[in-house]
Amino acid sequence: MFRLNPARRIHGAARHIILSDIASSQFTRRGFTSSIPRSQQPQPPQLEKSNTFKEGISAYRPFGAPFLKVFLGAIFTYQVIYYAWMKLETSEKKFLKNGLEKEAKKLAAEAKS
Repeated sequence: MFRLNPARRIHGAARHIILSDIASSQFTRRGFTSSIPRSQQPQPPQLEKSNTFKEGISAYRPFGAPFLKVFLGAIFTYQVIYYAWMKLETSEKKFLKNGLEKEAKKLAAEAKS
């Protein structure tokens, strides 16, 4: 660590005070580079764009929930109508299939007789 000059030997409490001063920030070591420490570097100015962006977004924030409700309502309505349409279409296909089967059986019975 730090060595005291032998001519300057101090005993007791005074030595403790001097050593604590040496260990504190009174004597700092210099780094290997000549760059400025981060704490002393000038901070880059914050972009004003981020503040204007936040202000712009905050203007539309109240419309988020209503938009979501309308969007989900539209999806739900579409799915209900699609399901109903498919149900009607399948029932129509079954009806036509049954009608054609009955007609085929009737024609087959007439052909046999």
